[in-house]
Amino acid sequence: MTNLLPSIVALTLLGSACSENLAGPTPPLPTPLPSVVAPPQPSSRFSEVFTDLTIGERAFRRAGANSPECFGLPGWQCQFFRVTPTRDGALDLTLTWDLETQPGQPLDLSLFDPDGREMWSDYGPGPRGHMRARVKAGSTYQITVWYTFVGVEFELQSSLESE
Repeated sequence: MTNLLPSIVALTLLGSACSENLAGPTPPLPTPLPSVVAPPQPSSRFSEVFTDLTIGERAFRRAGANSPECFGLPGWQCQFFRVTPTRDGALDLTLTWDLETQPGQPLDLSLFDPDGREMWSDYGPGPRGHMRARVKAGSTYQITVWYTFVGVEFELQSSLESE
């Protein structure tokens, strides 16, 4: 039996060496992929549906049934405008509407700046909203008109004054 033990050890070593050669080298483990992070969402609520507005222009609108819903306010529809001032200054916005087409509920007017800040209009006598905001040349701002009645007729006026 003493002669048999060295033979068994030799055969075991030879068999394991042969099986490693037949199978080839052990493949490397796959490198883990870097984790994928979703891009951050924009901080502002700029709508994909909008009308470009030139400062000094008057926009007359009659709201249709296909206007987009306002951000976070079901039941309210909005019309969105974008303006890009050519110089720094104070942007004045005035919104007026026909009371017969928007009974009992005022329209709202807001302005979103490129940093995602939101400003709201003050109300004057009668169906009128007004706001004034500092703006920078070359930056794009979104003006939002909020309303509840389809068919509402409104006018949006804009002007830019130097400060």
